[in-house]
Amino acid sequence: MQIDIHTRGIALTDALHDWTERRLRFALSRFGERVRRISVHFSDVNGPRGGIDQRCRIQATLDGLGEVMIEDTQHNPFVAVSRAAERFARNASRRLELRTTRNRTIPRRARARTVVEDTNPAASGF
Repeated sequence: MQIDIHTRGIALTDALHDWTERRLRFALSRFGERVRRISVHFSDVNGPRGGIDQRCRIQATLDGLGEVMIEDTQHNPFVAVSRAAERFARNASRRLELRTTRNRTIPRRARARTVVEDTNPAASGF
């Protein structure tokens, strides 16, 4: 898993870089080889005015699931990346579960040919 970290308006300290990598590797470890590349973008929304303005955006393409993007804004970039990583893992897990559940229930061809017949003779009026 390759993690690219980009910043705009926020200094990327070694502590933030290490925390981001550790947090993402832990949150996404259960997906194994499905995650190839992750892109993390930190930005300061309000600039020097302050407030809740540290944004963390995580984007990744997962094999078989498509692209997942999560964004979170907090006072602290460490908190923002933690919350975004948790939400990212939940979202990817949900997508994977839905995909496997849909594929196992009814095959696509059978879904297209399913015809509902009314077997109740009283309803037909005879």
